[in-house]
Amino acid sequence: MTFTPAASLSGVANIVVRVTDGGSHTFDQTLSVFVVNPPTLDDITDPASIPEDTLGTQSVPLSGISDGDSGAEGVEVSAVVLSDPSGIIQNLATIFVNPTDATGSVTYDLAADKSGTATIQVTVKDQGPNAGFSTGDEATITK
Repeated sequence: MTFTPAASLSGVANIVVRVTDGGSHTFDQTLSVFVVNPPTLDDITDPASIPEDTLGTQSVPLSGISDGDSGAEGVEVSAVVLSDPSGIIQNLATIFVNPTDATGSVTYDLAADKSGTATIQVTVKDQGPNAGFSTGDEATITK
C-alpha cells in the first residue's frame, strides 16, 4: 500500500484496510497517519569576512522561520558549531523571542588573536502533531 498526502495539507488521515474471505467474514483495521509539513527556514547568507580581533557580538539574521503549517504550533530554533578548528567562535546563541515569529538571529563573539573559518548549523524544530518538543514526532529543518 502506498499513501501520498495532498501537497501543503496537514492533519490526520485515517485509512481503513478491509480484509475479507470472500464470504461473510471481514476484518477492518484503521490506520491513523499524521501528515505534517516540515518547518521552514530561508537560506542563510554567509556573513562577510570579519577582521581579526573585532570586538563585540556578531549577528547573522534568520528569516522565513515557521512550523510549515498554520503557525499555531510554534518552533524551537537552535544553533551549534559544526567546525571551528581555530577556536574563533565564543558565546554562540540564538535570538528568537516569540515561538511564532518569522525572524530571529544567531549571535556569537570572536576569540581574540584567532583567525580562520567556522561552520555553524541552525536547526528549526516544530512541535509535531502531539504538540510537544520531546514527543518524538517533531519535524526539523537544518541549514
